[in-house]
Amino acid sequence: GQYCRVLATKRVVTVRRWDMLCVRSPAYVCKITVFCTPTPCPRRFVSKVGFQPRGRGAGSCYTACMTRAKAIEILDKMKKLFPDAPVTELTNWETDFQLLVAIILSAQMTDKGVNKVTKALFAKYPTPTAMASADHREIYDLIPSINFAPTKAKYLLGTAKTIVEKYRGQVPQTVAELMILPGVGEKTAKVFLSSFYGYNVGIGSDTHVLRVAKRLGLTQETTPSKVSADLEKIYPKNRWHEVNQYFVLYGRYICTAKAPVPNDKCVFEFCSYCHPGYDKHD
Repeated sequence: GQYCRVLATKRVVTVRRWDMLCVRSPAYVCKITVFCTPTPCPRRFVSKVGFQPRGRGAGSCYTACMTRAKAIEILDKMKKLFPDAPVTELTNWETDFQLLVAIILSAQMTDKGVNKVTKALFAKYPTPTAMASADHREIYDLIPSINFAPTKAKYLLGTAKTIVEKYRGQVPQTVAELMILPGVGEKTAKVFLSSFYGYNVGIGSDTHVLRVAKRLGLTQETTPSKVSADLEKIYPKNRWHEVNQYFVLYGRYICTAKAPVPNDKCVFEFCSYCHPGYDKHD
């Protein structure tokens, strides 16, 4: 018996289930006011929300009333799809330094492509000290198939030298310190700390996390930092490392960039891309 009333483009729509609220907005972006009545409604608020058009790849207005309980339900469902999933699909690494190197190489590159070169790379340069004494051209010769290999070779050399000279050969364990290293941005730092230590220091939004979060209505943002901020607000901190892990797997194998529409593999009927005809009012 709890209702939300929605004022949008001179129309008043009353719907049940405040957590499943959806407004079919016109082709243009509209500003609407959402408020809940009567008093027993658990979410009494007045807020202005900008909705994007629905359709293939468009942001879903599901975001407006996405609850933490629903977001956790999404994550739990992903975990069941990958019960024996590894922390990362990057292989050949044994130490924190080697995993960090692999993550740096994985930027705009598939994990499979990285795995093809890291075995030989780590055999020759297993430690920061060993890599710091190399020439960037020697490193490049071991990773020629990696996207942006010349630049990444310089990043790896710079990272190894910084670790040796500034951190006494120990890979730092904070986002701020990691971001001092060449080739390490906020996303790389968060993913590394999450994957190696299980630290919940933040959610790193790579291309898979960006795509899945947008399609499932968890955010309407487009930049990694803003998407990460939205996800960190809705998910409890002790589960951030799981978001890093399972959103990537779901985006890599199920809700892919070029998945067929409708996508029978997608288990979320409200996905704005895989099931564009879904109506939350039905």
